[in-house]
Amino acid sequence: ALFTNTGGNNTSMGYEALKANTTASNNTAVGHRSLYSVTTASLNTALGYNAGSIVTGVENICIGGQSGANITSGTYNITIGGYAGGYQNSHTGQRNISIGYQAGCNVVDATENVFLGYYAGRGVTGSNNVALGTKTLLGATSGTGNVAVGQDAMRQNTGSYNVVMGATAMWSAGDGTDNVIIGQGAGYAVTDGDKNTFLGRGTGNTVTTGC
Repeated sequence: ALFTNTGGNNTSMGYEALKANTTASNNTAVGHRSLYSVTTASLNTALGYNAGSIVTGVENICIGGQSGANITSGTYNITIGGYAGGYQNSHTGQRNISIGYQAGCNVVDATENVFLGYYAGRGVTGSNNVALGTKTLLGATSGTGNVAVGQDAMRQNTGSYNVVMGATAMWSAGDGTDNVIIGQGAGYAVTDGDKNTFLGRGTGNTVTTGC
């Protein structure tokens, strides 16, 4: 740990934690290879096996085994949970919050997403999404500006600018956009439908592509 360090106020505990650090300061790395690649970036915190292991950006917080493991030049990200926050891809995004096992694990260069829950936002590569609940926005890929709240809400949908609240609401695959859907199971079958409003449990759950 801290093999070549000349920076100040760094804390390192674990095999090869902060190994590459040269002039960076105010970093905390606890765990095998945590913050391994940090050289000059400061104010990062990593706790867990391989957490933030290739981080080169500043002010990231990675807590959990493999949490934020592929964040590179990304900055101001918070990843809490195993494999959370960009584990699958090289992550250069900024200001993302991923909390939960594999939450936001496919983020690449997206910004300002909030994912909270097991697998929440797991497939998201777009920006400005909010996913609260288990497997919300699971397959959202490039969708942007969505708000999904409730277990499996918008689980398969890849559209943008939807507001969806309720378990399994707008569950189906497609790229529906500009929908407001509130209620358990509401809009369940919406695939490519746009600009729909469904309020109440099960409302619109047979609509697929209508506007």
